[in-house]
Amino acid sequence: MKPYLSFRDFCRLSWQLCLKCDLTPPRHRKLTALYFSPEPQPLLLEGIGARAWIDKYYMAFQVQGGPVEYIYISRRHIEEEKQALKEVRRQRGLYLSLPQEIERAFGEAEREMARTRSACVCRWT
Repeated sequence: MKPYLSFRDFCRLSWQLCLKCDLTPPRHRKLTALYFSPEPQPLLLEGIGARAWIDKYYMAFQVQGGPVEYIYISRRHIEEEKQALKEVRRQRGLYLSLPQEIERAFGEAEREMARTRSACVCRWT
């Protein structure tokens, strides 16, 4: 079971995402560095009316301030987000939650990963 996309699929999906959102795709060198980094940092691309996040463990986009839509998500990303939220709650002593659309996307992805016995879900192929 692969925990995330192959490098080839990662690049292909990144370019498809940028085309859909009318964003300039990152250079191949940038995608290579992001994918092979031991501590990858998400790449945020913004344009007129759209933004996209590209990361080794997830890809998502948002159009015109609408909901964030994941096109690729891994179990690792979900676990990292939930752990970060717990840490913020602990540090600030506040109860915070993820936006409903993110919670819903995580739940759908987790069910799909359980059903397919995989560590990631890709909505576009």
